[in-house]
Amino acid sequence: MQAKPELSPADLCAPMSRSKPFTAEGWLFEPQHDGFRAFLRRSGTEVEFLSRDRRPLGRPFPEIVSAALAGLPDAALDAELVVLDSAGRSDFGELMRRISIVRLTTIADAALRRPATLIIFDVLQAGDVDMRPLSLAERKAWLVAHVRSHPRLRLTDAVETRGGALFAAIAQQGLEGIVAKRLDSPYLAGRQTSWLKIKNPNYSRKEAFATSGPVPNPKESRMTTRLDRDA
Repeated sequence: MQAKPELSPADLCAPMSRSKPFTAEGWLFEPQHDGFRAFLRRSGTEVEFLSRDRRPLGRPFPEIVSAALAGLPDAALDAELVVLDSAGRSDFGELMRRISIVRLTTIADAALRRPATLIIFDVLQAGDVDMRPLSLAERKAWLVAHVRSHPRLRLTDAVETRGGALFAAIAQQGLEGIVAKRLDSPYLAGRQTSWLKIKNPNYSRKEAFATSGPVPNPKESRMTTRLDRDA
């Protein structure tokens, strides 16, 4: 009998950087969201919800824990935690404010007033099954079949082959960039050439903060770097 994998945020895959978008068969292209990389594992009535550097996210974002219990089977997922504005864009300033709240009553109010969304893009484990040896195409099919509809859970958008066209659309909207992934690739920890991050050179997080509120102080900015770094 296969042993149940012992997984943690250390097992998350990280993309290599590439300067130019491309179009190629056998590749899947996803929008890149400006949020916190997250590891979420549901096991029965328990939910483990951590940032890449193992910072607990369940307390400041209880709406995601509730959504996981309502909309997910037992699984370990790779995702991005975001707060979306009325236009569906990532509001990084609001996300930083949300994670800085300490008082439980204020957390509960913020979860109702400006709720976060978990954008899911991969599965590492399903029940007791290690999904990492499967291809990306197979893992994506599992997500479509098993993640139930919920306002706080969303599967990432994606297009096959046409990375150049997606990047052009993303750049026109002023969004962060795209991530290219080989459809035949297994899920591997650490930086991998099967995942490529292509940044929009015109995207500015300072502008994102300017539209949503003041930039955090230097101590908060250091925390931001730890939370949302790719590796």
